Amino acid sequence: MEESKSSSMNSAVHIGCAKGRNRRRNMGKLGGKVAVITGGSDGMGLATAKLFAREGAKVIITGRDQARLDAAAPSIGNGADAIGCDISKMADIEALRAFVERKHGRVDIIFANAGAARPNMFEYMSEEDS
Repeated sequence: MEESKSSSMNSAVHIGCAKGRNRRRNMGKLGGKVAVITGGSDGMGLATAKLFAREGAKVIITGRDQARLDAAAPSIGNGADAIGCDISKMADIEALRAFVERKHGRVDIIFANAGAARPNMFEYMSEEDS
């Protein structure tokens, strides 16, 4: 009985290891995807950027502080880009769109992690209010 327990434990470990090797060979769940992450220089945005990159995505992080973005990008891996962008300014959003289109041709994932607002009802908001 003790021998069969040991035998089934060994095969379970072996199966687990084989599965892990196959996963490393594959690109991951997000292989080939392009992800834009706003507020990506720290906190939840940076953690998400690292996760997406580990899963194979090409990641673009954005934020208002270019120095912080530049410091964060190397820790993400997979050739992450760091683009300064104030999401409250349409000109910055357009520049981000143009960069992503020129470099990647598309966006597959948007992780909207940045924002600021002044309390007001949505229908009364304008770009100038942000």
